[in-house]
Amino acid sequence: MAHIPWTLYAMRLQRVAQRMAEARDDTDVARCLQEHSALWERISGLISEAEGDGVRGLRRQMSPLTRLVTPRRGSGVAADDLSAEAVSSLIALNRQAAALLPDLELGTPVRQWLN
Repeated sequence: MAHIPWTLYAMRLQRVAQRMAEARDDTDVARCLQEHSALWERISGLISEAEGDGVRGLRRQMSPLTRLVTPRRGSGVAADDLSAEAVSSLIALNRQAAALLPDLELGTPVRQWLN
């Protein structure tokens, strides 16, 4: 399994959250939501790829957040909802995930070597 730069994804999530917070109109918010969705799709794909290579525990650690931001799963925040409340929730979730991702970077290589 290749090394996954979780810190890089954490910085990207922070950047998306900041852009959402600074968005001036619905067009800006919609652009941010597209970037948000693409980024979470990539993160989910990386977690699946790591699991396929035998790394366990990543999805469990990120599950509370991925369940909330993944469209059409559960009762999460819709990534196409432009309401102020939904955008505010996504900003908070992105910031929370950004705080968690660097911890995964510490654990992933160790798990890889132990497996």
